[in-house]
Amino acid sequence: MSSWQPDFGKWFGLDGLEPEEYKKRMTTVNMAAFTGVCGFVYTAIYSALGYPDVALVTQVYIVFVLLSFVYLAITKKYFVFRNVFLILILLLPFADQLVIGGFYDASGLILASFITPVCALLITTRKLARWYFSIYIVLLAIAIVWEYQFFEGRPRI
Repeated sequence: MSSWQPDFGKWFGLDGLEPEEYKKRMTTVNMAAFTGVCGFVYTAIYSALGYPDVALVTQVYIVFVLLSFVYLAITKKYFVFRNVFLILILLLPFADQLVIGGFYDASGLILASFITPVCALLITTRKLARWYFSIYIVLLAIAIVWEYQFFEGRPRI
């Protein structure tokens, strides 16, 4: 008895690749789907608790992930999809932390951006992963300066 199993590789134009490249690209697709589902759960929890504004940036992320999947399915341009995915998971936790109110209120949400250089190591070159790590460090420094400039009276971690 055979079971129905969709071939996402064909949907996104990944068929006909070398096995190693196919795994890298499917890893990217899987990570984008997983982070989108996690974002949905995050949004649902905060909305159920009565804090829908906290999840506003995450809602934007979910929309962009869905649009990037549609873009990939239509155009088959994987590298654009990959770069949009990495930029989103780098910048949106940073933006979410600033919207929520810094390290104290957001519990260091910007640390979730560390996923970006780790994912970049898996799906890009080491050189590009170093760039993403460097940008992460710069964003972390900006978040720290932002905290001290705009949230002066709040308790510090």
